[in-house]
Amino acid sequence: MTGFKELFMSSTPSSFALGIDIGGTKIYTVVVDEDYNILGRGKKKTGDGSPGQLMQRLYVSIDEAIQNAGVTFDQIHTAGVGFPGPLDPDKGIILQATNLPAWSHFPLADEISTHINAPVFIDNDVNLGTYGEAMLGAGAGAKNVIGIFLGTGVGGGIIIDGKIYHGTAGTAGEVGHVIIQHGGIPGPFGLKGSVEGLTSRNAIIRSIRNDIKKRKKVFSRSFIQEWKKNRELPTRCSLP
Repeated sequence: MTGFKELFMSSTPSSFALGIDIGGTKIYTVVVDEDYNILGRGKKKTGDGSPGQLMQRLYVSIDEAIQNAGVTFDQIHTAGVGFPGPLDPDKGIILQATNLPAWSHFPLADEISTHINAPVFIDNDVNLGTYGEAMLGAGAGAKNVIGIFLGTGVGGGIIIDGKIYHGTAGTAGEVGHVIIQHGGIPGPFGLKGSVEGLTSRNAIIRSIRNDIKKRKKVFSRSFIQEWKKNRELPTRCSLP
């Protein structure tokens, strides 16, 4: 992300940047100024479909964020995009996406760049999340940071000397497929007992649903309280 940072910091005061988070369930876009203040937001469900259909939903999220920020496309100087899965940040291409198979081998950076007419930088979403924590969050001031993020899947990011460490194959920090329980529940790619297969949001939902079917006691007081607030996890667990 060095290129993104340098390009953004060299922009004029009237220029802004996009931050885009593409997840397994939703696409979230923000417009920020040079001090990383959020000026506008856009949100859209990721959904299913062809890459073209998915990109249209992404564009709606981008357009919504720009409109809500009260700026124009001409004022967008660059964009940084986080994506869940292995990718080639230099070429801007998605290599593989467990939870979003339609995106595999897709030239994401070029597609978004065409829409906003500005340079686009992409990286693994957890790498960028860890980078953000290293710059502005829990790891601020530290040269070396490790981050573990749980969501639709499970991923990890590594920062060494203030820079994202990708490793030889570009998958450094991808702890989701590490086996922690021999012969455990199958997860992505059929791996049994992987970190992601046992601890991700989808894994927790699956486990709770199975316990409900077996009439096991799974509802803690906090779970019931969250369900009453219509939060995502308890609501999804109650679906047939």
